[in-house]
Amino acid sequence: YFPTVWVCKWVDYSNKYGVGYQLSDGSYGVVFNDGSKIVQAPDGNRIEYRDRKNYKAGGSKSSEDLFVIRSHSDVPSHLHKKVVLLSHFQSY
Repeated sequence: YFPTVWVCKWVDYSNKYGVGYQLSDGSYGVVFNDGSKIVQAPDGNRIEYRDRKNYKAGGSKSSEDLFVIRSHSDVPSHLHKKVVLLSHFQSY
């Protein structure tokens, strides 16, 4: 059995930001060093951001908050930098 979606390419900037990736369905994402994650749909019309509360190194469990962004003009100010980083990772 093969997964429906898999990682096609990735770039490791974990020394500064995190790991960016492109999935086989055309979506892009980043797993940031602070434990948060962001992914953009293949058509670019939807971005999901998951913010981990009480993140602890070593992968201990924590709760997550989900933010759904429908367009780049709807990006909350506290997520602007991470959306910009997502677009930089897409260019690799």
